[in-house]
Amino acid sequence: MEAQAESSGATGGRVLEDYLAHLGSYLSEGLHELVALTLEDEGGTERFSSTELAAWLQPGRHVQVAGSSGTGKSHTLAHAALGLAQAGWLPILLRAGVYAGRLEDSLDESVAPFTPQTADSLVRAGRLERLPVVLLVDAINECPVRFQDRLMQQVSSWCLRAEATVVSSSHEFVHVPTVISGARLRTVDPDLRQRAALLRSYGVRPEDERSVEDECEAFSTVFELSLAAQLTQRLPANAGRAALLDAYIGEQLQQASQPTALRQVLHHWAMLMDERLTGWLPLAEAQRSAAQLLTTLGAAVGVVDEALRSPVVRARHQRVEFRHEWYAQLLTAEALVWSCTGGTELAGELRRPHRRKLAVWAVPLHSDPNVVRGLLRGLSDKEVLIEALRLRLGPIADEVTLAEARCCLEAVVEAMAASTITCTSDLRYASEPSRCWSGYEQAMFAAIGETARDGRLLEPLAQLMRETDQAFRRGTRWDPTGSRAAGLIAASVNGSIVSTGGTRLPAAVVTHAARLAWPGEGHARHQSAGAADLQGWVASLGADDVGLAMLLCILLRGTDDAETAALTPALFSRAWATGANHLRFAGLDLLTSIRATADEATEAQIIELLNGVHTDDVFVSTMLVDALHGYGQLTSPYAVDTIAEEIALLLASPEQPDAHARAKRIVESQFEEVIAAPFIEAIDALEPAARRALLILAVQEGDASLFTDVILKELLRAKDPAALPALQYWASHLDNDPFMHDAISSHLLGIEGCAAHLPTPPPILDGHQRADAHAWRCYGQILFWIHRPGLSTDDQNVRCTPLWEQLSTSLLDAAVDPLQQFQYAAVFAQDLRTSALGRIIDTFPAQVRTVLHHGLSVPDRLTSLFPHPQANDRTATLIRLLARIGDRSSLPLLVAYRDHAVLGGTAADTIRHINNRTAMEM
Repeated sequence: MEAQAESSGATGGRVLEDYLAHLGSYLSEGLHELVALTLEDEGGTERFSSTELAAWLQPGRHVQVAGSSGTGKSHTLAHAALGLAQAGWLPILLRAGVYAGRLEDSLDESVAPFTPQTADSLVRAGRLERLPVVLLVDAINECPVRFQDRLMQQVSSWCLRAEATVVSSSHEFVHVPTVISGARLRTVDPDLRQRAALLRSYGVRPEDERSVEDECEAFSTVFELSLAAQLTQRLPANAGRAALLDAYIGEQLQQASQPTALRQVLHHWAMLMDERLTGWLPLAEAQRSAAQLLTTLGAAVGVVDEALRSPVVRARHQRVEFRHEWYAQLLTAEALVWSCTGGTELAGELRRPHRRKLAVWAVPLHSDPNVVRGLLRGLSDKEVLIEALRLRLGPIADEVTLAEARCCLEAVVEAMAASTITCTSDLRYASEPSRCWSGYEQAMFAAIGETARDGRLLEPLAQLMRETDQAFRRGTRWDPTGSRAAGLIAASVNGSIVSTGGTRLPAAVVTHAARLAWPGEGHARHQSAGAADLQGWVASLGADDVGLAMLLCILLRGTDDAETAALTPALFSRAWATGANHLRFAGLDLLTSIRATADEATEAQIIELLNGVHTDDVFVSTMLVDALHGYGQLTSPYAVDTIAEEIALLLASPEQPDAHARAKRIVESQFEEVIAAPFIEAIDALEPAARRALLILAVQEGDASLFTDVILKELLRAKDPAALPALQYWASHLDNDPFMHDAISSHLLGIEGCAAHLPTPPPILDGHQRADAHAWRCYGQILFWIHRPGLSTDDQNVRCTPLWEQLSTSLLDAAVDPLQQFQYAAVFAQDLRTSALGRIIDTFPAQVRTVLHHGLSVPDRLTSLFPHPQANDRTATLIRLLARIGDRSSLPLLVAYRDHAVLGGTAADTIRHINNRTAMEM
């Protein structure tokens, strides 16, 4: 027996050695060295190097790594697997895309190339050798959505049996069972030092680093930098992403026997995928169709095999797909460029909703400025214009777009100089003569505002703002320095008032876009305007400059340059002197935003200014208080002892008429930054039972606020029966108040909380009697049974089936809208699957799918408990939800929206998602 055991142990040891050797060889082949990048915990409080992941890991310390495409997640996991194997672990690397419903089969498939043993046999051998087991699950986002929960449940069960540790990666963090929950780390774009290390790792010499970094300035992800480093000195000047991938693919295909024919095969495959809205082709069809194309071209059929071996394509599981979505997008755009006879035809193809993402790839492929100009005008796409003005679509597109922007601004300045704007009320104005700006011009105004920080268009923008001011003054006939006139101008430029036709002035479009463009966004290749240039414009401001002062406040906001920050006191003084509240608010926002940048002298000037101003406007006053607090000039006027005393009195006599209002004020004061500190300290000092009693008192009646659902979530976690009356109140309560989405969230949380304490659903929306309210009641009861502890799946189905029968028949027209409202409530959920909407659609996907299909079929028949201001809002939500639970039966309904002007892009994305997902499930 002992000899048999020794023999078995020796055999197991050899099996492990062989497996680890083969796995290591496979992972090492073509694997680039691991450059130290940054991983950051979910809260942003802790950072460490990706090279330390293997050493940091311990048995039982599970971890998720999340990051967008191209940020190096898979590369990090491959190196972690190698490092763990060398450190005495038994790693199993699972590509989540191969999971088809049974984990054991997927694990066996994962280890099959390296051992004849099953995964379970390997684990048993590892236990005998006392090797800790680690399962690395890569790219969970590639697993069919409907299988992801099942995958993680099975991973959890398997890891319990195998005593394994889990390391996973995905685009976003995923909900996992508690057993394998752990650290949640997010990839961070490389900083300057890491970028240099990446470039060196690809052979860039130290003396060439500066010039190569200049070439790579537009690139932010690890994937882009890795390609750029391999093309040192061979990229065109100011190359963007399209030029980068085009150059890389060109060099790779140059090794082929017939590069052009090979490229056409890739075009052909990309176009087939594009038309079908899928990310793959069956291998046999790809080979057959490519062979037919090559025969037509008179090229060798052997090019098909070269295409399948090319670095941009991957053939696996009898499917052909591109290794990165960007390859597919570039090649599709290039195929369209090759096949279209001119810019007009190409623009028409790119305007098709499912191809709108391709425009940024197509524009850089043209070198003729006239073609680029025609293409830009034909597209009239704001995002394309923004990317062009950021110099991310190449120098020709940048030059053409800048010239077009100047022409648009010249036209609008001329129009404003001949216009008179009259305010018909505090909320409306009329412009004479009226001018309707084209879609292209409107897109250009927004692009100009988004990129205005580079200062290249500041002169014509200043003219636009000043002519707009004068157009208002011609209409008001008031003193140019009057605060009333200035206030109306500032409100219009700010976008708070609009024309009688519902449109906004070009100046308002520009400032709105500039306000949304926070510094550093978009990786623009043009530097922000310097202090020397901006100083001249600040100094030029006169008493009647309202629009230009507003624009400058926005452009200087958040600057990281101390010299530029030093201009803000003078700018603020001019803004405040106008008396225009919108402009004063913008000035205060500017000062608050540069707090960390301002040097000591600038800070002293700002503090003096803030202490010397006052206002009667409530919104400006609130901003002033925030600014004073930010510069350390205010402390909370409340004392911890006084707050604690009031809490004690409240808890001793909770029946007082104003007890709820006082408790709510105390609890919500924790979230008011200026006064929060003593309230947080007083509440944190309470015993758990007293804290819960205070929270219950704060939410037991009244309307929802911004923080009601936050308080209810804490009570749900506590599972205190004393909270039941408050939970029942919110389960029965749902009004269309100013915080409607918070009210919906609170209503759903009330129902969920009641499920922990009641055997049957509480009264839901007793004050409403229409069919819409009855639909809400049905969903509320379904949510209750989903959360009711101790119910089996069969028990849930028994209780919910009658409710779904009502929702899918007599209440079908009313059953659609609640799903959209649930979506609003789920926006701030950490994971959609833990929200009320997520729980409902994951538990009953077929039933929800029926409701969604009805919503797409007859959108005009749908009813709602709430007003619906946006016509396409609800339909867009339904389409996006089908990306999660739609199936082949959803496709005909979605195809009807494929060419819709507003919804076409969303429909195309959903069709593509369903095609890819259902293919994985086959």
